[in-house]
Amino acid sequence: MGMSYTLAVIFSFSIVIPSVIGWIRFNKIDPVYYPFIYCISIGLINEVVSFILIRHGHSNAVNNNIYVLSESLLITWFFFKLGLFRPRFLFPLFLYLLIIIWLAEAIYARSLHVRYIYFRLFYSFLIAMMSVNMINRQLLNEKENILKNSIFLISVAYVLYYTYKIILLSFQIYGVSQIPLVIAILGIDSYLNLLSIIIFTLAVLWMPIKPRFSLSF
Repeated sequence: MGMSYTLAVIFSFSIVIPSVIGWIRFNKIDPVYYPFIYCISIGLINEVVSFILIRHGHSNAVNNNIYVLSESLLITWFFFKLGLFRPRFLFPLFLYLLIIIWLAEAIYARSLHVRYIYFRLFYSFLIAMMSVNMINRQLLNEKENILKNSIFLISVAYVLYYTYKIILLSFQIYGVSQIPLVIAILGIDSYLNLLSIIIFTLAVLWMPIKPRFSLSF
């Protein structure tokens, strides 16, 4: 049996918890985490907009398409601030690539009112790969409790969520989303989203305070 719409909405709106905590701690935390705070905040805004549109009988495709582009750029910026991109020119290259692929699908679809599934597949793969790389770095460098390492927690949540998205989108592209086993897999989306939000909340609570001197990117 599928999850009720009400429960799915409650799970989605739980993103308000890490968002609020993030803004309460915003002036204290290390600036490298700012793109992540911006990202979960626009996620909350998108949930509110989607809820209002659906309640009034409208599609939320347009705001979701804009949101996924914004999310992909912010997460890429976040990993850049964490020092993932070496050499540094890879960062603008990845940003341009994300924008170009989004625009290409928009031009191909000739509308903002359809779901940009190929862009979602591409950026999910990109984020999952960046997250795996960052997890490896944290495992090698962390000398204390890794489970209180905010970068590690965020990266783990990204790997779980976006790997699942890759599987989900692949099923949809190949038209097998009506197979019973696939339907069962698709049904865990809201639960996995909630798990990611719980991990995000812990990560925000444990974000280190800003250093006395920090580099600005």
